[in-house]
Amino acid sequence: MRATAGTTEEPGPGSDEGSHLVTFIDLLSSDERFSEYLHIVQRLRMVLPLNRIRNATMFVPTNDAVKRYRKEHEHGLEIADNVYGGITDQQAWYHLITDGVIDGQTLAARAMLWESYSHPAGDRTASSAEDSSHGIMLKTQVDNSTAQLMVNEVTVFAQSFSCEAGNMFVIDGVLEIPPTILDILHQNTPNRSHRTQRRLRRLSGQSAARESHTAYGAAIDSHIASDDAYSTGVYGAVEKLLAAAGWLDAIDATKGDSNESSTMHTLWAFDDRAFSSGFNFAERAYLLYGPKFTSDDRELLDDAINDTQAVAARYISTGSVSVARLGEGKHKGL
Repeated sequence: MRATAGTTEEPGPGSDEGSHLVTFIDLLSSDERFSEYLHIVQRLRMVLPLNRIRNATMFVPTNDAVKRYRKEHEHGLEIADNVYGGITDQQAWYHLITDGVIDGQTLAARAMLWESYSHPAGDRTASSAEDSSHGIMLKTQVDNSTAQLMVNEVTVFAQSFSCEAGNMFVIDGVLEIPPTILDILHQNTPNRSHRTQRRLRRLSGQSAARESHTAYGAAIDSHIASDDAYSTGVYGAVEKLLAAAGWLDAIDATKGDSNESSTMHTLWAFDDRAFSSGFNFAERAYLLYGPKFTSDDRELLDDAINDTQAVAARYISTGSVSVARLGEGKHKGL
C-alpha cells in the first residue's frame, strides 16, 4: 500500500449501490476472501459483541495470511481456552481500533499509535469488548524503503471497505500481541558475563575506591555483583528500581491474576548510564537495595520503600501514554 493509502483498487463488499452493510460481521460475511477470519471470529464467540460495535476501524487478514500464520506456527484448527487455530481472542480483538473511523490517508499521514479493543492479561471473554479500560496499542507507519503502509510489521493492502460500523483494511498477515514492557527491557539484556559484572561495578561507583571502603559499600557492591534476580542490561537499573518499589508485577502483563497487571502503564525508561550520572553511589545503593537491607526493621523498611517509590513514580504512568497521540510538546507537562 503506497503512502496514498485508502483508495479502492477494485469493487468490494459494500461498494455496490443499494447494498447496505451495517456491522463488521456483515462486511466479513459478504466476501469469501475473509471467510477464514470470519470463522475465527465465530469460533471465538466474538460475533455478538462485534455486532454491537460502532465507530471503529478493523484490520482483517486475507485467507492466505491466516493459513500462512497457522502453517508457520504449526497450529491446526483445534479450539481450547479461547484459542482457535493458534489465534487467541485477545489477539483477534487486537485487529480492531477504538479510535473511530479512520481513513487510509490518515493512516498514511504519519507514524501513529492507535488503541485496540484488546486488553492486557486477564480473562478474555466476549464482554471484554465493552471493557472501558485502555487497550493494547498498535502502530501504523509508512515504510521509508518500500513506501508501503504497515500496521506493526504487517503490510496494509491498498483496498479498504466500509460499513455503518466503520472502515476495514485488508492486511497481509495476522497481527500479534506486542511484547510487554519487561520483554522490551530484556531484549536489551546481554548474557551475564565478567565484562557485564565489571560494567555494573563501574556504574555502581566501584571505579572510585573511596566510595566502597566502608563495610556497607562493600556489602552493596557484593550484592550488585551477585544479583541475578533481574536484568543487568541497558535498562537494568530501571527494572531494579521498579522491583525495589514493589511495582514490577504492575508492568508484568503475563501475570493474569494481578489486577495491576491488567492495567496499562507507560514506562519512561532511563538507561544505566543516565542512572549512574543522575545519582551518586550512596543514592543508587539506597534506592535499589535499601528495602532489602532494612527488612529487619519495619520502620526503616517503610521509609526505604516510600523513598524508592517516590523516585520510581517519576518514571511510570498509569495508562498507555503516546507522545505521537499527545502531539509535539504536550508530553513535557507530564
